[in-house]
Amino acid sequence: MLHWPRAGSRASRARTPGARRCSPRGATPAPLRDCTNLALLYEQRGAAGDAVRAIALYDVGCQGGSARGCAYLGRAFERGRGVTADPWRALQLYRQACAAKDAWGCGHIGQAYATGRGVADDPARAAALLKDACDGGATWSCR
Repeated sequence: MLHWPRAGSRASRARTPGARRCSPRGATPAPLRDCTNLALLYEQRGAAGDAVRAIALYDVGCQGGSARGCAYLGRAFERGRGVTADPWRALQLYRQACAAKDAWGCGHIGQAYATGRGVADDPARAAALLKDACDGGATWSCR
């Protein structure tokens, strides 16, 4: 069984790359992927309050230009995990990620166009976005 140190403790910072440098309260000299990776760790733990911490870190990454941070923040808004569900905000974040060439974000926008979820359905646009996502490594979009 894995033991996760209390968030913010010296042990958790020592085990998490970039944890000392990636703070939602201030500037982050760490690479933005460290913020996103740290947020993923919080999200995967599933403990009370960790989803809120993850959201704050995804937001730091997204505002700093991390496309994957925007995509994961979009997922949180889509699912209502750590934030109030907001499908419109999720689509905006997925678009932002896709514009920065994030395959995951493009795949989610493609799915939205395929199903008409939050946008007018557009099979041609959906196919193009899903192909781009698949080519970019988002294998779940290759169907």
